[in-house]
Amino acid sequence: MLNTHIDISIVVTLVTALLFLVLVISWVHLRNKQAMTERVSNGLAWLKSFRQLLTLIQQHRGLTNGYLCGDSGLNKRILPLQGKATRLIRQLQLSDSWLADNPEWQGIERHWQRLSTGFNNQTSTNNLEQHNKLITNLLYLVDDCGEAHRLYELKDQQGRSIRYLWQSLLVTAEHIGQARAIGTGVAASGQCDSVDRIRLAYLQKAIADFVAVERAMNKTALSNLLQVLAQEVITDRPTVSANDYFDIATQALEEVFVSFDQAIEALQETPSGFTQQAQAPKGSGYATNPQHV
Repeated sequence: MLNTHIDISIVVTLVTALLFLVLVISWVHLRNKQAMTERVSNGLAWLKSFRQLLTLIQQHRGLTNGYLCGDSGLNKRILPLQGKATRLIRQLQLSDSWLADNPEWQGIERHWQRLSTGFNNQTSTNNLEQHNKLITNLLYLVDDCGEAHRLYELKDQQGRSIRYLWQSLLVTAEHIGQARAIGTGVAASGQCDSVDRIRLAYLQKAIADFVAVERAMNKTALSNLLQVLAQEVITDRPTVSANDYFDIATQALEEVFVSFDQAIEALQETPSGFTQQAQAPKGSGYATNPQHV
């Protein structure tokens, strides 16, 4: 009788321990899932903000280059743009310790402050170079964000790692942005010298290669930009105005950014449905780094 009572006590103890273990494992799993969802949601929100900042800095580069190349009428569009970018940077600076403590971000913040207030004291060439460096560092920060929040583990509805959002779409956007900045300067000066022709031809090919392989987005404005580049910009005497060319290139950029934004929004709408890769890719840095030409 005593042995039976002991056996029952042991069974009860084991069952209780097992149930407790199951509860602990379930709790840990739930906490991990909640932490992953929060981490991913924060990372996606950062990507949206960085995309907005990228857009503003790219616009600033194009307008200031056109201004420095002789189109003084563009100046009225520069100051409001600078104000938007500065306010966004301040807003981001105050929003999260991850960014505030990031040395890459601190460098971007200081660089923008110098560039936004001193562009009119620079040559067109130096202005382009400084903007290009700033944007390169911002794209590296985007990749840092993807690593820190493990966004590279996520897949879109087509089963692709969402790393393509910054390794393909944002890199292509930077190719277009460079073509916009250089082309706006060419249109403003009314001449396309041999150096600008080489630069624009390289960027034109990079954009055309993207258009040829990308199947999932509208490319009407991209195709129009390529046509304008070939017929009205990369010529002895450019025929398009700086203001019109800037807007044409901006429309092409918007097509890329709309695709980027739609992908981010789709992921944000289904945080519990994120699909993770079996193994995260090794290393950091965006593989298809846009070349400065």
